[in-house]
Amino acid sequence: MSFAPVSGLRLEDLDGFEYIRDTARLEEKCREWLQADALAIDTEFARFDTYYPDLGLIQIADDVSTWLIDPLTLDISCLKALLSAEHVTKVLHACSEDLEVFQHHLGVLPMPLFDTQVAAAFLGQGFSLSYQALVSANLDLEVPKDETRSDWMQRPLTDAQCRYAALDVTCLIKVYRHQVEGLTASGRLAWAQEDCRLLLNMPMVAADPEDYYLRVSSAWKMSRKELSVLKTLCAWREVEARKNNKPRNRIIDEKALVSVARGRPRDKRDLGQLGLSPRQVRLYGADVLLMAQEARHMPEKDCPPLIVKPSTGEGSVGVKSLKQLVASRAAELEIPPESLLRKKQLDEFLANREADGSHRLTPLLQGWRREIIGEPLLAALDASA
Repeated sequence: MSFAPVSGLRLEDLDGFEYIRDTARLEEKCREWLQADALAIDTEFARFDTYYPDLGLIQIADDVSTWLIDPLTLDISCLKALLSAEHVTKVLHACSEDLEVFQHHLGVLPMPLFDTQVAAAFLGQGFSLSYQALVSANLDLEVPKDETRSDWMQRPLTDAQCRYAALDVTCLIKVYRHQVEGLTASGRLAWAQEDCRLLLNMPMVAADPEDYYLRVSSAWKMSRKELSVLKTLCAWREVEARKNNKPRNRIIDEKALVSVARGRPRDKRDLGQLGLSPRQVRLYGADVLLMAQEARHMPEKDCPPLIVKPSTGEGSVGVKSLKQLVASRAAELEIPPESLLRKKQLDEFLANREADGSHRLTPLLQGWRREIIGEPLLAALDASA
């Protein structure tokens, strides 16, 4: 797919921003921004020793101007209405962490959402494209990386930090306009919009603590009794991490939780041998022992069901042929195979069966993917039955 970048732009022509430090000024701008059809948005945050990200800066740009918003010195609650305004498209790049920031600090998610990383894949620009590569591919500009690891909680921010942060969204709104033009011409704008809506359904900070044991990669190897212990301990750790705003592994790391679930610790000494640090044993040892014992004695019928072993596709001609089908269709479309269907999503499709054992399409395959890859996958399975 040939999609030429915008020509003639210069970084020096994109300089300039307003730094908003006053709540009244932010409220005024929010009213004005509600008149826009699209805004580029980015955040800068720190996450060194906390569960939740510490928000250091918010950047917003329209087609003409750019603003930096200081959340450390003003009330940003007026942004809620803007972020949820359905007539204003919020443009972000690789938005998963930004979504978490907005959910935690404002209790809302930006919608409708347009993620330029998602759009880049549908334009044949690559999968999981970095911001620098995105700007290069669309605007033929090389943006600086000097402030990537800056301390965004320090005050005052340096001039270099401010220019770097402003340029992020100044370029992003221009990338968005260019991508929409290309997606519209190729008939793929609806594809990108649909996949961006799916991003808002990703598990966020508020995910149920009771489900966190399912994220443990080795959980499929465990018995129902062991899963009962693991589920209890993972849920407890998640609650503790949120309550104390500490990273999960600062409470107890995953490897130690698995060891406790698979072992049968009788006392705090056993916990130390299973991977808990002396500090963790001192703070949490008694609770962990009690929770593990109670979960282990739960009747088997009340324990979590066994977890199906993740499919590797190795040695399975059927799975290999389906992966080849995905790769072939993606090549025809000139998009990365991951943008069409990832391995995990293929596994979910293969596990999604009717009562009679026949396969059915997952929600992901009900949209634009249905005709392109969903129905061909079903046909391939029928042919091999």
